[in-house]
Amino acid sequence: MVGLVCVGSLVGCTAEEEADPAALDPSVISPDKLVTCEAAGNCGEAGALRWSLPLEGGYYMYPYESDWTVVLPESQAYGHEFPVPKALVHDGTLYYYEHERFRAVDANSGELLWTEEIDPKRPKAVDGAQMVGDTLVVRARATRDEAGLLYLVNPAKGSPRWQRVDVPLNSSLTHVYPANGTHVLLDHDTEGPRAGELDEYYLLDVTTGDVEWDADLPRAPHEHSLTEDALYVEKLAGEEEGEPDRIVRVDPADGRELSEFPVPGGVGQGDDLYATETGELLLGSSPCLGRLDGCKGGPIKALDAETGELLWERPGEMIILSIAERGGDTRVYVYDKKGYQSLDARTGRVVDDDASGDNEALIDAFGASVTWFEKETTPDDDPRMPPIEPFGPGVGELSLDIAAGTVYLTSYVSAHGDAVGVYLGCAPDGIRSGRKDSPVDGQECVSPRLFTVDYGV
Repeated sequence: MVGLVCVGSLVGCTAEEEADPAALDPSVISPDKLVTCEAAGNCGEAGALRWSLPLEGGYYMYPYESDWTVVLPESQAYGHEFPVPKALVHDGTLYYYEHERFRAVDANSGELLWTEEIDPKRPKAVDGAQMVGDTLVVRARATRDEAGLLYLVNPAKGSPRWQRVDVPLNSSLTHVYPANGTHVLLDHDTEGPRAGELDEYYLLDVTTGDVEWDADLPRAPHEHSLTEDALYVEKLAGEEEGEPDRIVRVDPADGRELSEFPVPGGVGQGDDLYATETGELLLGSSPCLGRLDGCKGGPIKALDAETGELLWERPGEMIILSIAERGGDTRVYVYDKKGYQSLDARTGRVVDDDASGDNEALIDAFGASVTWFEKETTPDDDPRMPPIEPFGPGVGELSLDIAAGTVYLTSYVSAHGDAVGVYLGCAPDGIRSGRKDSPVDGQECVSPRLFTVDYGV
């Protein structure tokens, strides 16, 4: 009788009673329920699991460059046209998305707030998302004609609402667009669908979905170049023969040019422009991907945002990490080989010569790297469990081995000020051997997890 039951119900016997040879030993994320650090009593400790959330859907172990393995949703492992999963955190909520499926999770408790598919009937590939004020702006490209698609999502708890905005969006770009609390500056292909209806750049009100104005700007504005008072755009010397590098001030209300001024000493190669709400412009290097000690920095200069007057300049190899208002002034957070500092944006003086404890301002300096390529592998090394090393200001040597196929997603600051890393992974005992009838080559992950780990700072 027991044998007949096993034949008739593979779920009851194979998954639960017979050990799959592909499975590994269980870890702290193995329970098929929400797990939090409160039960273990180790919240905030370096390498401690903050919370682990089981995910529904099909997931597979995908070989990456034949050296190590990552976990991907079925749709992304099956076809290469979809980007890997991504996440962002805003106002205590983690927005994790796999193609067009978005999940909102309470970043502090791990509670799933809602799951929503954005325009599921329209074939597309979601390239990225960013928060503008309290609106989630989602960028995608149609899979049939590569046309850009734009969606605005009101992420209200329990009842998110999305709308598609009919604008000609550049479908080839996935960067973060300039934005303030209510508007985002977008661009489009000059030869794409509806290209003739608007000039190359246009300002969109995310609260209404209306285009406020459009204009042909000298070049693509940087991510940090839009404030409540003005949009700042570089006009490099090579674009107008005989002219010095200049900065153009554009009125965000109607797109008309307010003024322009030369940049003393010119714009450095690779410089990004940061505009503050307190009237300063900063020109310097932005972080590259990965650890900051592998980034190439440069000098930083600050200008008065209205007159173009040179306020101060600092030589050396420095990287601008962020700007933040503090008591009516703006602080510039920078990194060089000596560490992390904060500077006064108006004077350039050092406010804090060791700012490594300001997690809120430095959160973009946190991350995690796969160290698989940095060591000699042996036959005993399992490519499904590559070493994952979190890094960031004040983080010591740290290695994670609690999940298989781990994908680092983003970092955020908890309600108590702790720096936290976000990951997608498979509970090690949730790996299953590949099947002939599987839609995807490789092993299946029947225990996918969205989980967070403390950096210990």
